[in-house]
Amino acid sequence: MRPIRLELENFTIFRGRHSVDFSGLRFFIIQGRTGAGKTSLIDAMCYALFGKVPRHGDRRDLHEHLISKGTDHMRVFLEFSVRDRRYAIERAVRRGRGEVRFWEGNKLKNVRANELPELVKKVLGVDYDTFTKVILLPQGQFDRFLKPERPQQRREILNKLLGVDTLIEKMAELIRETKRQIENRLESITASLRELSFATKEELERVNKEIVLLEKDLNLLEEEKKKLQERLNVASHRDRLQGELAECQRQLAELLEKAEKMEQLERDLQVMEELSSYAPYVESFKSLSQREEQEIKEIKNLKEKLAKLSHQREQFQIQLEKYRQEWERLGEYDVQIEQLTKDLERLKNALEKHRERNQKLEELERVEEEIKTLEEDIKNLTERIDRGERYIKELREKIEDLEEKQKRLLELNPIKIKLDEVRRERESLELLKKEKEGLEEQLEKIREDIKEKESSLIRFHVEHIRAHLKEGDLCPVCGNVIAQLPPTEPSENFETIKRELDKLKALESEHLEKKARIESKLFALEEKEKELRQLLNEWEEEERFEEEYRELQRSQAELEEGRRKLKQAEEKLENLKKELSAKRERLSTLEGKREKLQTSIKEIEEHLAIEGFWEVKEQDIREKQVQLKTLKDRRDMIRNNYTTISEQLRIVELEEKRVQTALSERERNIQSLKEEKERVAKNLEPAIKKFGLGTVQELEKLIKPKEYIERLKQELEDYKRNVALLEEKEQRLKEELKNFEGVEPTQEIKAKMQQLEEEYKNKSVQLGHLREQKTRIEEGLKKREELLKDQEELQRKEGIYRILERDFRADRLQEFLSQIMLQKIIARANFYLQKFTAGAYEYDLEGSDILVIDRLSGHKRSVSTLSGGETFLASLSLAFGVSDIISKNAPIESLFIDEGFGSLDRETREELSQFFEMIKLNANRMVGIISHLEDLAEKFDQRIEVVRRGDRSFVNVIV
Repeated sequence: MRPIRLELENFTIFRGRHSVDFSGLRFFIIQGRTGAGKTSLIDAMCYALFGKVPRHGDRRDLHEHLISKGTDHMRVFLEFSVRDRRYAIERAVRRGRGEVRFWEGNKLKNVRANELPELVKKVLGVDYDTFTKVILLPQGQFDRFLKPERPQQRREILNKLLGVDTLIEKMAELIRETKRQIENRLESITASLRELSFATKEELERVNKEIVLLEKDLNLLEEEKKKLQERLNVASHRDRLQGELAECQRQLAELLEKAEKMEQLERDLQVMEELSSYAPYVESFKSLSQREEQEIKEIKNLKEKLAKLSHQREQFQIQLEKYRQEWERLGEYDVQIEQLTKDLERLKNALEKHRERNQKLEELERVEEEIKTLEEDIKNLTERIDRGERYIKELREKIEDLEEKQKRLLELNPIKIKLDEVRRERESLELLKKEKEGLEEQLEKIREDIKEKESSLIRFHVEHIRAHLKEGDLCPVCGNVIAQLPPTEPSENFETIKRELDKLKALESEHLEKKARIESKLFALEEKEKELRQLLNEWEEEERFEEEYRELQRSQAELEEGRRKLKQAEEKLENLKKELSAKRERLSTLEGKREKLQTSIKEIEEHLAIEGFWEVKEQDIREKQVQLKTLKDRRDMIRNNYTTISEQLRIVELEEKRVQTALSERERNIQSLKEEKERVAKNLEPAIKKFGLGTVQELEKLIKPKEYIERLKQELEDYKRNVALLEEKEQRLKEELKNFEGVEPTQEIKAKMQQLEEEYKNKSVQLGHLREQKTRIEEGLKKREELLKDQEELQRKEGIYRILERDFRADRLQEFLSQIMLQKIIARANFYLQKFTAGAYEYDLEGSDILVIDRLSGHKRSVSTLSGGETFLASLSLAFGVSDIISKNAPIESLFIDEGFGSLDRETREELSQFFEMIKLNANRMVGIISHLEDLAEKFDQRIEVVRRGDRSFVNVIV
């Protein structure tokens, strides 16, 4: 990854908008004082790519720490290339909501925020953790790695750079957890085996024998059940026939009880069939009678309606005659209404003009009052603005004095921070010294215990040799023949001695490491004290520095208060000027409005004088309106009533004619119906006389529908057929039952069957229990075999993990991994060292010591003999090597080294120009050196200057 352009807006100390162009940079320095924000540029790149910053971790309130103070939004844009292919990422936070966009080339890709980390990992070839390790390397650690102060320091630095300690700890934890799981599983298997103690082959054989016996008994019972079932089937058939006979006899008795009723029904059917031939004449007579009655009702209704219409016609004629004279006078009403409408319109116009004049007079009065008030306000505002300008001038002069003091405070801040840090650490100095003394005492005691255990180990070996010697053998120590063996002395167990000795050595190593860490802390504290004394050289004493610092801090509060007052005064003055401008504009508007009102009032008064309506009362208008409304209502009433009555009279006369016509037609219909009824009655006279009836209506009651007669016939036939069938069935069932005279009662057979089934059921339940027991034993035996196999395998694994756990507690694995990684790093660093020194130098490893092969002299020498500039090149090549190893050859085309010259004195730094040229020519990537040393900036043709002014920083790129 090679950065091309970085844009920042309100990111940490970079408040406002800033842009850094990396496109023309190759080997450059990022220079600025401590706290200016140099490393924040690297943080911004990490944030753009991964949405995280190394120094803040994965905290949820990350944006609160990244957004510049006093702002509510933030934006970071990074354009970069990977293998000459361009990409860009933009992250923005506005009102608490995050937004992200990703470009590939010039094309905006549709990528969700949660998909971006995986996409960036794919593009860069490394994940977040690896990227943060290889993009920014701590050069000071490589100096100490090259020239460690103590033997363990090189391994500590290497493990920290590569994350070996973290890896080892995670692996050890994984091993412990796996071992714990195996132990828990073994305990579970042991408990399960105890629970399966019932599952034995002997128990399985006993259950199988019982199952065979029960199966034989069940087979015998099954045979007996079949025989009983056959007998029960015969008895059930006999019972069924007896039930059918009883039911047949009952149904037959019921039918014979209806015999007389059926005979009467047969006689009635003969009469019904004879009368059915007269049914059409009866139906016709009935229909004619109904039509005659309907026509009589209609004639009555029409006569009543005709009388009502005649009465309505006479009433409408009287009303029409009443309005006829008024109808002829409608023209006179129209002339009067037109004249009144014109008079009323002239009165309304005159009244409206009077009202308009009065409104404009009132408005003119209000305008003149407002003009007077505005003139007074303008005068007061002018005076206040003059006073405000004088006050602001005085405040600005005071603030300039206070800002000078703040510049001085900013210069002293780094010293103050350093002083506070040293004071805090002074408290722990004595504690560290006491802890160191305690460790030295403990180390002395541990070393004595180790000597004692080593002596015990020697004695054990002696006794072991003694056990294999006999009289006459040669002594393995002096070579003489053994005449008599010395007495055997009891000795401790070898494994116990070895285990205790290993524990003591591990404890010794642990104490040595603690002591080394304490010595490192003490050395660091002493270095900070020296640095602080150099910084405080101007004041001679810390108290004098503190006094000046406190005084400058007090001026800071005064400056803030002065700025606040200045801001308020400027805002207030600006508001007063805006108010003055607005009032002047309003005054000009009102003066124009006053002139327009005066002109309009004059024109209205002239119009009223011409029209002759100088005085108009609303009462006159209301009287005219009432008079006009009365005339209009009277005219409209006459016109509507005359027209409505005329139309109603016409409708009534038409309806009267229609009803008279309908009445004549109905009377003719009644005469025709009477003649038809007389003809039908003559056809029915023979039947009425034969059956002794008086009227057609009596004959109608005797005649039944054909369907009814047919239904009664079918009922009679069904009765006769059912009686015959039941008598035949009764005889047949009696004959069949003679075959079952010797069969035993059904209940006795059922009782025997129930007893047999209960016995069968009990034995089946016993058999089911035994089969379940057999299955449980078989499954238990199978599970027991599986558990024993698992137990054996887990015991084997437990032994392996016990060995691994012991090995991971020791330092041997860490040393082994560190040595492998050291060999790889040295091999890769040699590639860069040879390029940077034109083949003059090469690294070589002897054990864990790093040597330098001087190709010019052909000798090996220690790295401590390298000059300052040579040391810088050596440590830089190591940094490049570590970067390549960690990134696994991913396309990391840029590298930033933090405080890369901190180990060099001023004289050495003066001679670095020639080395810079070698790096520019041979480095295969962009290299940025981050440093606070001002004297280095001039030695770089390309540099990024980070300057802090107050609470914000600015960036300037020089190519």
